[in-house]
Amino acid sequence: MNAVQVRPATAADVPGIAAVGTRAFRAAYGPSTRPEDAAVHLERYFSAAAVRRALATAGCRYLVAEADATIAGFALLRAGAPPADVPADNALEVGQLYVAPERQRLGAGRALIEAAAALASAEAAEGIWLTTWEDADWAIAFYTGIGFRRVGSADFPVGAPHYRDALLWLPVARTGAGPAPGA
Repeated sequence: MNAVQVRPATAADVPGIAAVGTRAFRAAYGPSTRPEDAAVHLERYFSAAAVRRALATAGCRYLVAEADATIAGFALLRAGAPPADVPADNALEVGQLYVAPERQRLGAGRALIEAAAALASAEAAEGIWLTTWEDADWAIAFYTGIGFRRVGSADFPVGAPHYRDALLWLPVARTGAGPAPGA
């Protein structure tokens, strides 16, 4: 098995991102979500049309992690003002981070976070932030294990119901004042 490589996504990656997001969301949250709510969420965030819209939105970009020439995972990064609990005014949001269930434990998640942190650093952001369901012990353990700390909570809709998410923060050393090459 080849090492994980992270690169910016292109329009050609839309079907792969949509497929990985759908499989990973169903595996992680399907058992805890009513089918009708999961269907709304999957259409809103992981349909090919939703991925295309996000890719075309100013301030949004995807990174893909590849292993063996296939998408193992992805991260959606968004620029913008962070929530009040984030201890910085200039931070990059990791709006989504999903790894295909069959590709977990290859280092794709860690590689995506490292790439997001490097991008934030190169753009002179103070750090990266994200939210994850507070009952997702496995996700919180992953993020805190690589240096994130909980700084608050947020509500997150999945279909009709709202879930409580942990708001996590990772500071980065700022190395640049402009966009990273190739960003």
